[in-house]
Amino acid sequence: SRHKGATATGDGTRHEDLIDDTEGTNWEVAGEPAQGRQVLVQLAGPQRFDRVKVSAMLLPAQPGEPPRPAQNRFTALRAFEVYACTAGEDGGNPTCDPADEDGFKRVVKSQADAFPSVPPRPVAPDLTIRTWPASTTTATHVLFRVVDTQCTGQDAFHGEQDNDPANSTDCRVGGPLPPRSNEVRAAELQLQSSKPSVIGATAED
Repeated sequence: SRHKGATATGDGTRHEDLIDDTEGTNWEVAGEPAQGRQVLVQLAGPQRFDRVKVSAMLLPAQPGEPPRPAQNRFTALRAFEVYACTAGEDGGNPTCDPADEDGFKRVVKSQADAFPSVPPRPVAPDLTIRTWPASTTTATHVLFRVVDTQCTGQDAFHGEQDNDPANSTDCRVGGPLPPRSNEVRAAELQLQSSKPSVIGATAED
């Protein structure tokens, strides 16, 4: 969390919105192939964790000057990987530079449909925050990498899906809407060292 001293850099914009503890903001990349885009999170010193939480939530339209349109549903994250590195441990990459794979160890590889969706389009319940177990890790840096978006990773959104050849229904091609394979958004990356608990609530079946 940036509230605990972490910082984020990498591809795209609004990197720190990925680590701000709310699904009401998000990181995004636009204008380049989404697969392989990444964010490097520098933690506030060595931190231990054994689970990872990720959200692919999108932001709705908002009025303003200028107004912000709703984010396209096919641009949400679908699958990802998380890598960890400890500064100074690997002589080939002592600073945990993300341009060099030395020193980085993959600690989470999500399912291909980590954030599942089916036609006609992804919906919000498909994209809310989820939890993945990780091998117990101590690291100073964590690299979050996009494997697929809802557009690139779901075959059901590819190819012709109706009888209107003048307007492509393949999200990678576009028409009349822009192609969506060059955009990705993710709302949250959280690292945890213990299972969270809720105080003051009563469990119900």
